[in-house]
Amino acid sequence: ALSNGTLTVGPAGALQIQTASGAGTSEEGITNKNSIEVFAGSDFNLALSTLDNTAGTITIDATGQLELDDSSLNGGTVNYFTSDPNAPISDDILINRSSTISNAHVNGGAMKLLSGAALTLDGSTITGMTIDAVATGTTIQVDGGVANTLTLNDVFVSGGTINNFSTDASGNVVAGDIDVTGSSTIDAIALNKGHVTVGSNVTLTLDGGITVTGTSFDDTASGATIQVDGNNTLTLNGVSINGGTIDAFTSSGGTTTIGNIDVTGSSTISNAALNDGNVTLGGNVTLNLDGTTATGTSFDDTASDAVIQVDGGDTLTLNGVHINGGTINDFSTGPSGSIIAGDID
Repeated sequence: ALSNGTLTVGPAGALQIQTASGAGTSEEGITNKNSIEVFAGSDFNLALSTLDNTAGTITIDATGQLELDDSSLNGGTVNYFTSDPNAPISDDILINRSSTISNAHVNGGAMKLLSGAALTLDGSTITGMTIDAVATGTTIQVDGGVANTLTLNDVFVSGGTINNFSTDASGNVVAGDIDVTGSSTIDAIALNKGHVTVGSNVTLTLDGGITVTGTSFDDTASGATIQVDGNNTLTLNGVSINGGTIDAFTSSGGTTTIGNIDVTGSSTISNAALNDGNVTLGGNVTLNLDGTTATGTSFDDTASDAVIQVDGGDTLTLNGVHINGGTINDFSTGPSGSIIAGDID
């Protein structure tokens, strides 16, 4: 193992890890200006170390593994490689303790977070990867600020909590950003705060009983869809969804299975197409549906003081919809206190 020093891979150099017993660093500063390769069956463990990969590429061969143990990797490209497209994908990146992968393009393979680990992914683009965060107490962190935007392209995230924000020196919350540029799934425990943008003709699936709190979704791009599969429940708490399509069902073999949306804190679904599903409003919760078309959806508003809101000048369109209980307010109040009528078609 290398420890308490620096290692530089020059522009024409290469660092190759080829050992079944593993190689590692401790409190090391590494700069990769060309190539690092972890061969099949080999392990490269970075402990308490930094890896500046800004001008480099890291390749992890099938059955090879890169471990981050309280370490940071910044910049460049990390590629998973296999010559057999049918080979099972192992966890080629393992997060043992809280670590950071920032401003990097990470392509293919699988990543796993061990219990209690937090992984910060500021400014990174993840493509064609599965992220396993099902161990207890795992967190994926996206700090506030556009420069820290996390981009997901054909990614499956399972388990864990995603914190899409940070706090500044004054204690103010700074929203983070997640851009979904290729259809992806977040099958997690919780998504907290921040902005999520779903790209054109992209589907973001939110399954696994995920609770979304304080997040705003921009689905205004053409063909943008939020998917809630049948027998799954999406919980919204203080959430805003603008535009796009929300499909709360799955169909297979001619059978449609309904998904569920529970609104536990006042939220907004505006200018969207809401298709099928069971929507349940909690007590003292308002769901604003300005400009939305609901088709085949059932609303359970029987909880105390549950309200569906349509603001003045906006239209809610209902097609084959069932609403049970609660209050529907089809108006809003102007600055002078005048009533402005809403519309329900």
